[in-house]
Amino acid sequence: MPATRDDGVKIWRLLPEDTSLGTWRLPLHSADARFGATGESHRLFDADKQDAAPPDPQTIRKLASQIVGQVITPEAGGWSTLSASSERQGCPGLPRFVRRPGVLQKSRPWRNRRTGFAVLIEGDCTLLRRIFFADRGLRAGWRLLIFLLLLVAFETVIRKGLIQVPGLYRVLKAGQNGTISPQYEFVFETALIAGLFLSAGIMARIERRPLGSYGTPLRGAFGKLFWQGAFWGLILESAEILGIYALHGFSFGGWALSGLSLLMYAVGWAIGFVLVGIAEEFLFRGYAQFTLAQGIGFWPAAVCLSALFGALHLGNVGEGWVGALSVTLFGLLGCFTLRRTGSLWFAIGLHAAVDYTETFIFSVPDSGALATGQLLHASLHGPTWLTGGTIGPEGSVLEFVTTGLAFVLFAWLYPANRSAAADHSA
Repeated sequence: MPATRDDGVKIWRLLPEDTSLGTWRLPLHSADARFGATGESHRLFDADKQDAAPPDPQTIRKLASQIVGQVITPEAGGWSTLSASSERQGCPGLPRFVRRPGVLQKSRPWRNRRTGFAVLIEGDCTLLRRIFFADRGLRAGWRLLIFLLLLVAFETVIRKGLIQVPGLYRVLKAGQNGTISPQYEFVFETALIAGLFLSAGIMARIERRPLGSYGTPLRGAFGKLFWQGAFWGLILESAEILGIYALHGFSFGGWALSGLSLLMYAVGWAIGFVLVGIAEEFLFRGYAQFTLAQGIGFWPAAVCLSALFGALHLGNVGEGWVGALSVTLFGLLGCFTLRRTGSLWFAIGLHAAVDYTETFIFSVPDSGALATGQLLHASLHGPTWLTGGTIGPEGSVLEFVTTGLAFVLFAWLYPANRSAAADHSA
């Protein structure tokens, strides 16, 4: 039965029925463990032997069966957890001190024949706690749900404000009908980025971690990784479309722009697709990937979110299932770059450059979407397996070839980084 101190903290006094085992008292020591998600303080007690030999492990388990918490014993110079019934049932949210010996080291060290065991007191382990909390705090699924609810709320407010402006409404309406423009990207993607980072910022405060933990550290913004990704995107997309050209499926046509209009569209599309890269990469491989990976692991999360990324593209006019599949594969490539670099900036540069090369430079459909202000009067012709048909090059078999080669080359040129991988797993 627990005794209660003056300050209301419950203290378990283990008084075995068999008096030959001696009396075990539970004095309070300075070691505390704080569970950040709820702010509760779990106090660590250690039991000192008084005038008797210590009980055997079976007796300790029996005595501990009524305690909601963890029982830890010194064993072979270290600490190991007993498989007491109370521990097998578990209580999500309890720190596992076996993995954090630094906490136990604050307790009185065991010397010579002085042995005993430590008990972590937990006031109440309810079903509600099990549903909402895990060892790390609030479960990943609930955190992701809160993030999505915040995002929907912010986007609803932002977009309702945008459509009140006639000019912005016309731009958004044109993009939703299947014809995109730099102006559309400015408005649509900026609104999405605002909602994303406001939502992630709130979650960062709740989780007590920097906003950059979700893949976009400010220190790396538009740095080396971004430009490396942009170079890869330019080369990969150019290789694919030139391959289609070599197989007689693409014609350059003539120049569609010149002079000041060429400069304006070149810069406009560059800015617009950088916004696309930031928005889509952070939406699918930023906070969502970071959080879901903590719940189910990095690659299961990557597969789920990349499949969703591809499926949502089916809403584009002219898109098809082959294009959605290639977008899913591209999403997995983005996850692979995140895994190896520990940052989304490579993937953002890659994404922006692929879209820019496809839409502006070679002037072909992008995921079924047509565009204004393209560089060339280009055209695709030939079998759908080669050109992608209305989807564009994303529906071509060469898309899968170049993306597959990108996986191989990236794995070779960017070896595994254990510290980066650890940041986006578990």
